[in-house]
Amino acid sequence: MKKNFSLLLFSLMLFSSLYMTFSPARIITVGIAFISVLYFISFKNKILHFKTFPLLIMVLFAFSSFISSWKNGDLELLIGGVSLLILYLLLGLLIPNIYQHSLMPKVHNGILLSHILILVTSLILVRSIEYPFQGLFSNPNSMGILLTTINVVLISSFWQKVLENFTSDKKYTLKNLLLSFLMIIIIFYLTIQTGSRTSISINMIIFFLPVPFILLRVANKKGIIKTISITILIIFTSFFTWNLIKLTPLYTSLLDIFYYKFYIKAQTGSLTSGRDGIWSRTLSESSLFGGGRDFFSLEVGIAGHNTFVSLLGQYGYIPTILFLLFCLIILLYSFAYLVSKKDVPYRYLPFLITVSFFLFSTMESMVYKTPMIALFIFAGLINSVRHKVSK
Repeated sequence: MKKNFSLLLFSLMLFSSLYMTFSPARIITVGIAFISVLYFISFKNKILHFKTFPLLIMVLFAFSSFISSWKNGDLELLIGGVSLLILYLLLGLLIPNIYQHSLMPKVHNGILLSHILILVTSLILVRSIEYPFQGLFSNPNSMGILLTTINVVLISSFWQKVLENFTSDKKYTLKNLLLSFLMIIIIFYLTIQTGSRTSISINMIIFFLPVPFILLRVANKKGIIKTISITILIIFTSFFTWNLIKLTPLYTSLLDIFYYKFYIKAQTGSLTSGRDGIWSRTLSESSLFGGGRDFFSLEVGIAGHNTFVSLLGQYGYIPTILFLLFCLIILLYSFAYLVSKKDVPYRYLPFLITVSFFLFSTMESMVYKTPMIALFIFAGLINSVRHKVSK
């Protein structure tokens, strides 16, 4: 059964990451989930423990999708709402209850293996990482999302090691830490080559986001003097590393691609590449139950380029608010897991993945993509892990 599940999780991560370049990927992803729900339900000896509020929100979202579907005469809206509910039943309820604390490393490894497989395949087939690097994808932004998702996992592991070095008896060698950091830098360099300003920005935000929480954790376990000394060490190391990076091609690429694209967009008067116009129009023209699956193609003429704006245009205010509320609940769960006083495993992974989902969602639709798949898993997994640790 464990081998079956590992294959299932790997397949979900693989096809969710291929969603934008392989058209049947969404159908395959939901199909895998539906079959898995039937498979896991067969284990009748398992008693499910879960939070009722997120489940209630997702059921209401599916029901409101039915109303949107009926109002617009669009069956695809109902299929979309029910598909997301099925995914949540599998990823947020059944799987976390069966595997509990052993699931966190499977999620960690599943994301890395599936995404690195696509990256390596891209490098072999395309044989070029020159700007704009898009690999197997139809546009470089999708490659940027894949690379950033890899780095979110690597960054969470890196800071976990740093935290354990500062607060526990478990120590990692300098060589181990430098190797982890080098992997992050390599993936960041490839991300820059995609030219995706969103992905590059999220890489930098996600890397520094855990630092204040590490300092708070150190202060809680080791005291203020130790915290001050570690703060000075982090500042000095950051300064030294940045000056070292200035001597490498990474810094040149950062200026020539990332900074230059911002400069050009600023000159045109739209840093969002016209997305703000799409968003404002959707906000003004959408209704309680939306305009149907073809709202953007027929009414706006271009995609929503935002998870929640896309939902708003197609499904309407009621379903979108419910889905946004669900995502905010998971963000709250992941934050509570992050600041837990107990020594929980993979402390930073749920929070950083969830934050990356929200950040990506500001500029792209992330429905059915890996960060959303992982967010659904964390919806149930976090409570299972915390329950196990508290015993």
